[in-house]
Amino acid sequence: MKDKAAFSSSLILFTVVFVLSICTFSDAGSSSGDYPSKAGLESITRGAPVKSASEKVKSGVSNETRAQKYGFEMSTNRYGEDYRDFDIPVADPRLCAEVCAEEADCKAWTMVKPGIQGEQAKCWLKSKVPQPEKDDCCISGLKSR
Repeated sequence: MKDKAAFSSSLILFTVVFVLSICTFSDAGSSSGDYPSKAGLESITRGAPVKSASEKVKSGVSNETRAQKYGFEMSTNRYGEDYRDFDIPVADPRLCAEVCAEEADCKAWTMVKPGIQGEQAKCWLKSKVPQPEKDDCCISGLKSR
């Protein structure tokens, strides 16, 4: 049963990382404007604003809006009550939130930023809801579903 849960969590994490990698764009190293079509991206992002090659401004959802939507607790660590941890390839707290939402045992989570407990960010899933403590190392949240 544990292997099935680990596989399920890995599949969810892979899917979220894959979609984020498709939907995240940077101007770095791209001067040719070779972005995928806006229509193609909107089918993936379900209408979220998409940056086109001709736009000179950033477009999309702000970090503050994203934090409100997901209930992120910025600069917050919820110490203890860990039942599982894993490295995440992208320092995006949505990855922890999505995995937590899919696991019955998860009540809360904490993402430790890269460079603190290793090169990559680390997600800690919690079996109970520990008290929040102010700490710039982390972003935490409660189970959303």
